[in-house]
Amino acid sequence: MSNENDQKNKNKHAQMPTANRRHFLAGSAGAIAASMGLANGVKAADVCKATHKDILGPFHRPAAPFGTKLVSDEEPGKRLMLSGTVYGPDCKQPISQALLDFWQADDAGRYDMPKFGQTYTPNQEYRLRRQVLTDEKGRYSIETIVPGRYKIPTEGPGIEASWAGITRPAHIHFLAAAPGYKSLISQLYFEGDPFIEKDPWANGKETGQPSPNKLKLANVKQDGSVVSSTFDIILER
Repeated sequence: MSNENDQKNKNKHAQMPTANRRHFLAGSAGAIAASMGLANGVKAADVCKATHKDILGPFHRPAAPFGTKLVSDEEPGKRLMLSGTVYGPDCKQPISQALLDFWQADDAGRYDMPKFGQTYTPNQEYRLRRQVLTDEKGRYSIETIVPGRYKIPTEGPGIEASWAGITRPAHIHFLAAAPGYKSLISQLYFEGDPFIEKDPWANGKETGQPSPNKLKLANVKQDGSVVSSTFDIILER
């Protein structure tokens, strides 16, 4: 009788629908599993959705140094303190030792490369790029600057005609990964940026997700020289 019940349970389990998986091609990263999003610095307890996916872009460099400070003391631009927590799909369980990889443009909208689409030299310095690990409570914190905007060139490697000349809104790229969870590629935008509406990634036309991850900035000093924001990241199993 026990064997018969066991077989019924197995058959019932086999009929249960599996989780829907969505994949997208992000630059040279290939097909990356990704998902829906948590935006605007909203805490995970308020809205439980996996963080929005976005494109990898042409400026990622692997093996960036570890550290919480993306900028030197001499780096121009408004200082930004960004912090948050990485959670599992229930939006309650923090993920310790999750790997986060951040990269961005400088205050003038330039990445640490001589020319758009140009390859990096082996000994080139990593600027405005760092990897961090979350602590035992899944928390992370980085110090950087608010990135500048830049215009996509009218021609060059990998540039589609429909993208040429678009001004990209200010954004910070990141990768998130942890054992047992799907890797995530995404970008953080800034609430109120007027260039979000016409950007094919920020407005969701290229990614199929019309509500991008947005940061709401708050002053943390009376003179306004430093701003802060929070962003929780939700990963799928």
